[in-house]
Amino acid sequence: PETVVPLAVGRPRSIEAVQAALATEEKLLACISVRENSSEDDANPAELYDIGTLVMIKRMERIEGAMHIIAQGTERIKVLEWKQEEPFLRARVQILTEPRIVDAEEVEATRRNVQSMIQQALALLPGVPPEVRVAMLGPVEPVRLAYFLGSILNLGTEQEQKMLEAETADELLRLAHTYLARELEIIQLRSKITTEAQSEMDKAQREYYLRQQLKAIQQELGENEGDETRVLRERVEQAKLPAHVKM
Repeated sequence: PETVVPLAVGRPRSIEAVQAALATEEKLLACISVRENSSEDDANPAELYDIGTLVMIKRMERIEGAMHIIAQGTERIKVLEWKQEEPFLRARVQILTEPRIVDAEEVEATRRNVQSMIQQALALLPGVPPEVRVAMLGPVEPVRLAYFLGSILNLGTEQEQKMLEAETADELLRLAHTYLARELEIIQLRSKITTEAQSEMDKAQREYYLRQQLKAIQQELGENEGDETRVLRERVEQAKLPAHVKM
């Protein structure tokens, strides 16, 4: 809910459903996740979750024969009864209310902690668009912030479904906090690995440059080492020593 995402539509019945929705004035469609370990073909009702999101199709285009849509989530829905399976799935659904706040102070504290972790993550991800930074660090509602995180974090279907099914803002924010903390650890680890790898590359390049200098001077002066050659050799040897024993 309250997020805008691109969706690739590939299953035959899904394509039929999108086309049917586009033929209506409202252009509404129910997006419901397929349970993990389900078949790759068109899913049947037993393979779908009961709770999904009602979306409005904002745009549709075909790219190299494939259908792509831009969908804006509106409200959570619960399937009450499946009405048909062909040519596409149709169901009678119930509009669910927005997750309620039980403990306002806990929700606000968790929201602040989440935004603090987001700030740490953004410091390590300079390529994030400015509009995304504003959306996540501004005065955003807790529920909307959690749903937004759920749409951009690299979560599995089960974790995303838990967030969607949360009945209280308290539970929703706790889930968002847990999942974001894990993602932040991964981002920090990747940044550390990249920094260490770059440091090793810089060291190797520096040693290579000094060796090339030494080789060139030796070729110019012949077998006898002058003072300048000895200095360069010492610099090369010094570069190979561990940091804690360098003089």
